[in-house]
Amino acid sequence: VVTNVFQPELMKCIHTDIESANHVTVYSDLITVPSSKLCSILIQYFKPTSGIRVKILEIKELGGEMSDTLSDCLLEALHENNIQNKFIALCADNTNCNFGGASRSGKNNIFSKIQQQLGISLIGVNCAAHVVHNCVKFVTLSTYYNNNNNSNSNNNTGIAASGEVMIEMIM
Repeated sequence: VVTNVFQPELMKCIHTDIESANHVTVYSDLITVPSSKLCSILIQYFKPTSGIRVKILEIKELGGEMSDTLSDCLLEALHENNIQNKFIALCADNTNCNFGGASRSGKNNIFSKIQQQLGISLIGVNCAAHVVHNCVKFVTLSTYYNNNNNSNSNNNTGIAASGEVMIEMIM
């Protein structure tokens, strides 16, 4: 019932929604479970009548986690759902496999392969959860350093300033 009734109806609703969208962002992550690897693909788009929408486009079982396998999976989902011409940004973990590292200089990664296959320039968006995690880690380390290396002051201005920077980065 779920596979043969609900899933096709839900996909019709998503396709109807996507038709009015000008641009689509794709979120991708690989989940490793004991017996397999699952690639989850979400899309985010703006619909004038209801604002920003996020939908699960697909969850596929993959045989591995190489950049070729993952980029093929994403490209297939884009083509199957006819959104390759609306695709403007990829959001994923900032790993070598996804983006080629912090400098994004490599060619053997999902980001580069998809751009090359589609002949477009994409916006690369690092995983928001990792961005927040790195901000908190930075603030924690800065606060620790400031509090332990500033023997002339007993106030918490370093904590407040770091917290304000973190809040501005998140917003």
